[in-house]
Amino acid sequence: QYLRNSFGVICAVLAVSNFGVSLAFFTWSALPVNLYQIFGELPGKIVGQVALFFLYGCEYSHIVISFNRVVNIAYPLQ
Repeated sequence: QYLRNSFGVICAVLAVSNFGVSLAFFTWSALPVNLYQIFGELPGKIVGQVALFFLYGCEYSHIVISFNRVVNIAYPLQ
C-alpha cells in the first residue's frame, strides 16, 4: 500500500539506508578488540566503506525526497 507511489519507495530506501548504517556501527561495536591485532586494518576499512555507502544512500535519498516534495508543491494537479 505504501510503495505504490514514488514517495513511498524513496522513504523505503531511506529506511533501508538508516538500518544499514545502524547495522554497520552495531557490528563494529560488537567485534572483539583483539580483531585489530589479528587482521590489521582491513576490517576497519571494510566497515568504514559499508557505513559510508549507507550514509551516502541516506544523503541522496533526503535530496530526492526534497526534490519530490518541491515538484509536488509546484505542480499539485499534474
